[in-house]
Amino acid sequence: GSLPTELAGVQVRFGNHSAPIYHVNNINGQEFVVVQAPFELAPGGTVAVTVTVNGVSTTVTGVEVKAYQPGIFEAIGPAGQRYALLTRLDGTPVTYTSPAQRGTQLRMIVGGLGQTSPALGTNSVGVPNQRVLAPLVVAVNHGGVRVVSAETLPGVVGVYVVTFEVPADTTPGQDRSLAIAIANPDGSPSLLRYYSAIARLE
Repeated sequence: GSLPTELAGVQVRFGNHSAPIYHVNNINGQEFVVVQAPFELAPGGTVAVTVTVNGVSTTVTGVEVKAYQPGIFEAIGPAGQRYALLTRLDGTPVTYTSPAQRGTQLRMIVGGLGQTSPALGTNSVGVPNQRVLAPLVVAVNHGGVRVVSAETLPGVVGVYVVTFEVPADTTPGQDRSLAIAIANPDGSPSLLRYYSAIARLE
């Protein structure tokens, strides 16, 4: 469902817009809060971000607003390796002990892909068949692959699922490269790129 705009005494505002909060954490003394940047923000400009903790506020000005900021959700391997959170079409995860197979379709969990059709709003959960509008590029082993679909994750705020096909002739192995990017409509180089790894590919 929708997220709170105040959690553990913390509030975050982008200009006049309250940000939905995913979680507030303190890991090894590093405090942080994870929020959804509101859809009401105008890409290409800047905004002041105000963080309030138990009534005490700090404001950072000039924060850049981007239309997209793709990022692949990751898991941690047995030796501390970071790898993409991928599942097969049946929902089973891809791990070091359960490798992906060439010639099959995989799903990756992604954030920061922007607007959809039907439109997605701030703090709104995804619904079935809510398609991503951004022109996506996915690459495995530094080569482009077929993007089957890109939609919101139903029932979750601000999370997307991108389904892609692994080429049957791509190079197998451990920690194979995976990338997602947003392509420019005019064919010029991609706007943004995010790299991760497929735990193991056979």
